[in-house]
Amino acid sequence: MLVIANRNPESGNSCVAEIRESGGTAIFVPTDVRHGAQIEALVKKTVATFERLDYAFNNAGILGAFKPTASLTEEEYDEIMDTNVKGVWLCMKYQIRQMLRQRKGVIINNSSINGLVPLQNVPIYTTSKHALVGLTKNAAIEYATRGIRINCVCPGPFHTAMLESSAEYYADGDVSSGLNKFGNATALRRLGKPEELAHLVLWLCTEEAAFVIGQTFVMDGGMTLSRP
Repeated sequence: MLVIANRNPESGNSCVAEIRESGGTAIFVPTDVRHGAQIEALVKKTVATFERLDYAFNNAGILGAFKPTASLTEEEYDEIMDTNVKGVWLCMKYQIRQMLRQRKGVIINNSSINGLVPLQNVPIYTTSKHALVGLTKNAAIEYATRGIRINCVCPGPFHTAMLESSAEYYADGDVSSGLNKFGNATALRRLGKPEELAHLVLWLCTEEAAFVIGQTFVMDGGMTLSRP
């Protein structure tokens, strides 16, 4: 039983339809993670529909403008940080409150390898992803003895719409060439598949990971092994 939440009804409903076609149960709740009232309503809707909130994967994030540090505006900074950091914090705030009532729950935050190493011309995105690693660790030690496990994943180049926008920028408009460059930068010489990251996230939700608290899991095909 899944609850899909984002601010794009088309993609949200499409995801729900795909889950239902495969035999699963899912609902879509339109949500802008930058607004606490919407997150609170999301959690309430989840509990009203399924009675509990056992697992949460906080995956909201935007790249923002491709600019060097001194060229960014305050508005561009706020847009990225409000979505990538404030949005995840708000999600955790209301998720944790519900999980405390249950005395059990798992939260996984989606950071990025840019939460560990920089990428040129996305300084605030990099900053936001570093912040998620710290936020995860701090919350993890706060609630570990209260039945809530919190961890973080840091994916590398997975073939997604966001990666395509990066590929277009870094390859001067040639998306295919850019994607190849990202893939060849890994030790495996390929892009990651979203389902590969999903397997890691699902494992972190299981009892097999019961002793895993506040950790940062890198899944990047070996990309960061060759970076400073």
